Amino acid sequence: MKQLSGFDPDSIAKREDRIAFWINAYNIGAIKMILDHYPVDSIRSRNINWLKNPWNIEILTIGGKEYALGQIEHDILLGQYGELMAHYAIVCASLSCPEIIKEVYLGDTLNEQLARQAREFLSDPKKGLQIDRENNIVHVSSIYKFDSKNFKKSKEIIIDFILPYVEDEQDRDYLKNSDYKLKFLDYNWELNTFKNAQ
Repeated sequence: MKQLSGFDPDSIAKREDRIAFWINAYNIGAIKMILDHYPVDSIRSRNINWLKNPWNIEILTIGGKEYALGQIEHDILLGQYGELMAHYAIVCASLSCPEIIKEVYLGDTLNEQLARQAREFLSDPKKGLQIDRENNIVHVSSIYKFDSKNFKKSKEIIIDFILPYVEDEQDRDYLKNSDYKLKFLDYNWELNTFKNAQ
């Protein structure tokens, strides 16, 4: 936290390095928010914000400026850099979030890290992608619904976005060539603890 408070992110030259920095900063901020209020059952706990909206709480000081998680996600990662793949990397400590990786994001390996995160997320039927061929329904994560600005709850936009990261060939073929209804999985905001994840 001390290092972040005195660090100027504008001093980072490469775009990939800047994106990696802000993803790491977001995840640090989310973890800090949980730890600052622990024990809580969710990042949306009323102990954090009585309106269950923690995204506008300024949680990190970076280069002498205060930042909120929502600001990092929407203004910087999605707004300034247009990095939609960040959805697979930023975590809100909830069961339906992508898993946090046990390494930092780095500019030199960013694309590889993000692609790996996307593949892992979409291979999890509880939170990423669930195909019900019997009823012709495809369930996807609500993260695409939450980001309605970029995904517009559009079947075509969402499927085009996830298709390169769906590893199963039969699933890819079904998504490309079948007639189905797209629905969103319920989002589980429970804290991603060992106990809850079992």
